[in-house]
Amino acid sequence: MNGAENETAEFHCRASGNPEPQIIWIYNGKPISEAPLNPRRTVKPNSIVIEKLQKSDTGNYGCNATNSIGYVYKDVYVNVLGKIQFILYFVLKFHLTFLLGVEGYILFLSWFLLFVLSVILVICNFHESN
Repeated sequence: MNGAENETAEFHCRASGNPEPQIIWIYNGKPISEAPLNPRRTVKPNSIVIEKLQKSDTGNYGCNATNSIGYVYKDVYVNVLGKIQFILYFVLKFHLTFLLGVEGYILFLSWFLLFVLSVILVICNFHESN
C-alpha cells in the first residue's frame, strides 16, 4: 500500500477458531512490541492505526493468528511517499492506465515518459533525503 506523508493508515486483523486464536502483530519480521516506540502508532488486538505517516513508518506489517491447531499469517508492505512522490505516482498510474488500449507507438511514448518521470522521482527522493 502506498500512503502520503501525514495521512493515516489503518490495518485490521480478525481471526476465529476453536481454541480462540491469539493475534500477534509483526513489524519487519519481529513482534511489534520489539519495534522502536512510535507515539503515532496505536496497536490493539485486532487493529493498528498509524497517524500522520512519516517515511520512517515504511515497512512490512503482519498479523499472525495462532492457536494449538496452527496459524495464519497475512502482511502488507506500507510505502510512505513524500508529497511530490505521491503526486507523481498517481500521475504515472493514471497515464499508464489511460494508454493501455492505444496503438503501439503511443505505448512506446508512455514508457518513455515513465522513464523520464522515474528519473524525476529519484532526483526528488535524493533531494528530500538530504
